[in-house]
Amino acid sequence: TLAAGPVNVGTTGTTSTAALGLASVQINQQATVTASNLSTTPFAGVQLSSAAGSQLAVNNNQTSASSTGNSVANTVQLIATNIASTTGDGNAIAAMSNLQSNVVTGTASAEVGTGTASATPLVGVQVGGDVTASSSLTVSGNDVNATALGNTGANQMAVTGTNLSSAAPTVATGLSSTASSGGAVTSEFALANFQNDAVSVERTATASNVVVGVNTTGAVTSSDLTVANNQVTAEARNNQISNTASLTGFATLSTSAGLVNTQNATTAVTATVTAASTGVVAADDITSANVTIDSNTVQGLAMGSSASNSLTASAAVLSGNPLTTGTQSGVASTN
Repeated sequence: TLAAGPVNVGTTGTTSTAALGLASVQINQQATVTASNLSTTPFAGVQLSSAAGSQLAVNNNQTSASSTGNSVANTVQLIATNIASTTGDGNAIAAMSNLQSNVVTGTASAEVGTGTASATPLVGVQVGGDVTASSSLTVSGNDVNATALGNTGANQMAVTGTNLSSAAPTVATGLSSTASSGGAVTSEFALANFQNDAVSVERTATASNVVVGVNTTGAVTSSDLTVANNQVTAEARNNQISNTASLTGFATLSTSAGLVNTQNATTAVTATVTAASTGVVAADDITSANVTIDSNTVQGLAMGSSASNSLTASAAVLSGNPLTTGTQSGVASTN
């Protein structure tokens, strides 16, 4: 028999008062996080004077610059045959609360690439002459990215059992949240998340002068050139979270469950891709050759807050607490 109190998350702390409770707090008040990956030579590549009857491949390489203020993965798992709660005020069987906050003076940034524009691929093949005699040059599946994140995480609550019966007449799902101060959940199964990104200047991600592909200063004759499935990306984001709560496997399920997600951002975010390209460049004629440019991505993405919230329950007999008025399950999200 389990009994405890509700879950709250706010700007300075968090509580998870429950028989099974998890509270996580990450507060960054000092460190401006920056990452830089700049080079004047290829990150991954082949350089040669000419190619005749050659098989060359530059595949599945990754180069990145990533800065993150706070990152977390929280899990609460409950496996039991029979679960029951006692009468009480705001009892909780399992609760999880997560707080992530960046309140920093300065600029948070991530930068990848090179400061000087060049035709030589940072990832790929550079040929100083002709490509001939059934050569095969492939540049595929490479990833060049700059990522600047404020708060990122995943919260998972998984409950499995056979019978769950609530005897707490005052336990309903009470959900409340505001963008600036957080939220609260009052239910037998409760998950609350609050993320705050408040860097004083801005959060930036930059990919500059990134060339992915094949460059030759001569002709291409009777050969195959392929540049496919490569990515050049810059992403800047304030908050990202995945919240999942599930109650599964029950023959009888009578309880209350709630999930509240709050995300607040006052930091400007900027993602910039400059002079980036994927493809094939030949300075001379292409004759009797196969050239394939397919499914490449060059992208700049700036986003405030993103969230995935999921609350699921499954049972042969599913009902809310019959002694409780109001809603027995729910999700609230504010950003």
